[in-house]
Amino acid sequence: MYEPEVRLWMIWIASAFMIGGLVFLGFALQDLLPWIAAAFAWAIYGFGAVRPNQLSANSSLLQLLPSQLTVLISFRTSLLKQRHG
Repeated sequence: MYEPEVRLWMIWIASAFMIGGLVFLGFALQDLLPWIAAAFAWAIYGFGAVRPNQLSANSSLLQLLPSQLTVLISFRTSLLKQRHG
């Protein structure tokens, strides 16, 4: 049976990417590995920090507060368009 809270499980998957990326970054900096290792570790962390968390949180909030969140999303979009041209 589908429950809306199932979407929040994606946060655990994102946390695994974030922790793994930060641990890998720590090893890369401690052992003085080439810069590409640190960049790859930061990319793993960034993937976990942005995409899954954003999807699960936005979809859950959109179901709970549809009218208020729609206004906030359009406001955020217009701010980003103004900032980036």
